Amino acid sequence: MSAYVDDAPAADGRIVELAKQTTSRLEVLWDEVGYTSEEKRRQMQGLVDGFQTLCENKEKQEEGVKSQFVTSIADAKDRIKTARKKLGQEHTEDSSTDDMSLTDQLAYYEMEADAIKKMCKAQQEKFEKLSEELVHMSMVLGDDSDADLAEWRDLESSLTNERLQAFKDKKTELNKATEDRMQTVASLVSTVQDLMEELKIPAVTALDNRILGSLAIPSSAGVPVLQTTERTPSSVGIDRAALDELTAKHEELIMQRNTRREKLEKMGEEILDLWQQLDIGKDEQDVFAKSVDGMGLQTLEAGETELNRLRKLKLEKMGELVLASRAKIRELWDEIGYSETERLAFKPMLVTEEGFTDELLQQHTQEADKLAMKFETMKHILEKIEERETLVEQRIEYETSTKDPDRLRPKGSQQERRERRRRLQEELEAEKRIKNRLPMLTSSLSKTIPQWENAQDSVFLYKGERYLDTLQRSEDEYLALKDQIKAAKAATKKVKRKNIPLSYMSTGRG
Repeated sequence: MSAYVDDAPAADGRIVELAKQTTSRLEVLWDEVGYTSEEKRRQMQGLVDGFQTLCENKEKQEEGVKSQFVTSIADAKDRIKTARKKLGQEHTEDSSTDDMSLTDQLAYYEMEADAIKKMCKAQQEKFEKLSEELVHMSMVLGDDSDADLAEWRDLESSLTNERLQAFKDKKTELNKATEDRMQTVASLVSTVQDLMEELKIPAVTALDNRILGSLAIPSSAGVPVLQTTERTPSSVGIDRAALDELTAKHEELIMQRNTRREKLEKMGEEILDLWQQLDIGKDEQDVFAKSVDGMGLQTLEAGETELNRLRKLKLEKMGELVLASRAKIRELWDEIGYSETERLAFKPMLVTEEGFTDELLQQHTQEADKLAMKFETMKHILEKIEERETLVEQRIEYETSTKDPDRLRPKGSQQERRERRRRLQEELEAEKRIKNRLPMLTSSLSKTIPQWENAQDSVFLYKGERYLDTLQRSEDEYLALKDQIKAAKAATKKVKRKNIPLSYMSTGRG
C-alpha cells in the first residue's frame, strides 16, 4: 500500500505523458491522412471516451474486488459469530481492525474463523461420541421418544459446555437405567425359566427360545447375568418391548402355576383322604409319590389317574368303609359317654347295607370327625372324671369298711394279724388319696366343666347324665352316707353301754 502511494505521482505523470505522445502521433497521422478538424475532434473524442470507459470499467472491477473482500469479511465474521454462539461464547465486534486494509482484515478474520472452527470440531467430536452412546443406549432401552433421539442426534444447533454436561449427565442416567434394566430383565428371565422348568413347559415360541438362551453361566454368587443387551434370536434384549413381553409371560406362568397348584392341592387332599379311608400302605403311597415331580401336565395326569383308581376302589369297598366308620363312631360314643338317646339321634347309623352310598359315608366320616374333635376337647376332663369316679368308689369302700372299730384289733393267728396290718396300710393310703386328691379333682372339675359348657354351648354328659349333676349327687350321697355311718356308730355305742355290767362300770370309774 505504501509503495503504491509513493509511486502514484510518477504513474500519473506517465499517463499524462502517454496521452501527449499519443495525441502528437495521432495529429501527424491524421494530417497525413487528411482528416478535417471535425474528423480529428471526433476521433479524439472517441479516444477520450474509450479511455474514460476503460477507466470506469477498471474502477468497477476494483469496486467488485472490494465488494468481494467486504462480503468475505462479513462471511468470516458470521462464521465466527455462529461458532461462538454454538460454543456458548460471548461475541463482541472487534474494533482493532478498523484501520486495517480489507486484505488484512480478511486475513485476520479468516485466521480467527479457522481457530474457532477447530474449537468447534474438537467440541463436536466430544458430542459425536456421547451422541452415539446415548442413541445406542436409548435404542437398547426403547424408552425415549423420537424427540429425545432427535435432540441427541443434533450436533449443529449447540455445542456449549452446558449442553455437553447435560449429555454426560444423561449418559450417567442411561447407564444406571441400563444396569437396572439388565438386573430386572435377568431376574425376570431367571424366574420365568424356573417357572417353565417347574411347569415342565417346553420352548414352543420364538419368545420361549429367547428366554431360554438369554442368561450367561451364573456367577459364583448365583446372580443371573444376561448374555447381551441386544435382542437376538437367542436373547430377549432389555428394551421396553422385551420387559413387557417378559412381564406378561411371567404373569401368565404365575397364573398357570396357581391354577395347577390349586388343582394339585385339591387332588392331593382327596388322594390323601382316600389313602387313609382305604388304608393304602405306605409302600404303595411312596411308589406314587416317586412317580410324580413338579407341576407339569404329566403330574396332573398321574394325579387324575390315581384319583380315579382310588374312587373306583372306594366304591368297591363302600360297605367296609361305612362299617369301619360306624365302629369308630361307637368307640367315640363310648369314650365320650353318649346316652342311648344321643346315639339314636344319629339317623344315618340306622341305614341298612342296601342304602350304603358315598353320601352316607361322608355323613359317617363327618360325624366321626365331629366326635373326635369333641372328644379331644373333653379328653383331659374325662381323665379327671375317671380318676375322681375311682376315688369316689374308694371313698365309699373306705367309709363302709372303717365303720367297724373292731376290724383292726389284734386277734387271731399270725397270718390274720399280718392281713389286718396290710388292710390298715391300704386304708391309710386310700385315706390320703381321698382327703387330698379327691377334693382337688372335685374343685377342678367344678370350674373346668362350666367353662367347657360355655365354650361348646352344650352340657357335659358322662354316661348319659350331666356330670355337674353327677358330681353334686355323689357329694350329697357321700354326706348322707357319713350321716348314716355316724348314726350307726352312735346306736352301736349306745347298745354297748346298755349291755355293760354295773360292777364293770363301777370298777371302770374307780
